Amino acid sequence: MNRIILFLCSVLFLCCCEKTVNKQETTSIPTHHLSIEDSLKARVDSLLKKSVPLMGYRFQLTGDFNGDGKWDTLVEHYTDSLRTKEVAKYDEAFDYFDSWFIADQLNKQSFLSANDSSLLKLEGGILGFIYIENCRDVTGDGVDDLFVVPHRGGASNCVSGYIYSLKNKEWKSSSVIHVWQWQFPDTPDAAMSHGLMGSYDVNYTHNDSINHLLEDQLKDYRFIKRNKDQSIEYECRNPFDRDEFDSISKLYGQQELILKRFKPMMLDKKLYLQDRKYPNTFYGNITKQKEGKDWIYIFPFDDYAEMFTVRVYYKKNRMRTEARG
Repeated sequence: MNRIILFLCSVLFLCCCEKTVNKQETTSIPTHHLSIEDSLKARVDSLLKKSVPLMGYRFQLTGDFNGDGKWDTLVEHYTDSLRTKEVAKYDEAFDYFDSWFIADQLNKQSFLSANDSSLLKLEGGILGFIYIENCRDVTGDGVDDLFVVPHRGGASNCVSGYIYSLKNKEWKSSSVIHVWQWQFPDTPDAAMSHGLMGSYDVNYTHNDSINHLLEDQLKDYRFIKRNKDQSIEYECRNPFDRDEFDSISKLYGQQELILKRFKPMMLDKKLYLQDRKYPNTFYGNITKQKEGKDWIYIFPFDDYAEMFTVRVYYKKNRMRTEARG
């Protein structure tokens, strides 16, 4: 019996010793957890070690934006955080998300500046601009206006463009237009690859002939079209609040909703729906079907992916319509 008790005590003693040794070994191993800041810095350092920078394309355009009768030249800049040195917009060693991450961590700056110091800088996105256009005088104030689409990063194809006018030496946005990234032409040297859910990679072009062709296509492209009746027209993604329309259509019915909110009009022999809420705005890409004596208008405002043609009259007194639908 004593031998059994002694044996059990020995086993218990050895187990206690083993736990003590293991505890000492465990506590003797130093542990160090990186802070979020240190982790981000380590990631930046790791990426920069393999960096193959590419300056990328810089937009440049001319126009009389301040109304002094002289041509102003706007140039895109992409700089370091202090805005003192031009830096690479792209890097051939990085994918899209790494480029976005590095630009954010290094606080890269994007803006448009002019040769005329009276024109203030117009801020861009973290990755510069997707597109810039002199859309001439669309607001009726007598000076050229500017349409810009900043590249703010993100993982969505849905972005916004802005029409800017110079007011009291400051850029003021008069309109916001919801667009897709893929609507705009690629830039020379490098351009974002646009997938279903947004940018996912960067395409690089080292062929001079192809780059010249891309630049020509970019200069020839016009997002905003001008009509003879002083209106402008463009294509954009669905501009309507679906929640608002869903709630109203449940109350009135879809056809009743269309006729309540819109009025059919013919412009240049094409059918549009005039927005009663915004009478200077017309929407195309609609069809009508006859049922008895009534017209049924098919207007896919509840389709988020639908492309809409939008026609806007900034000068209401010049609006001309051919006939009512």
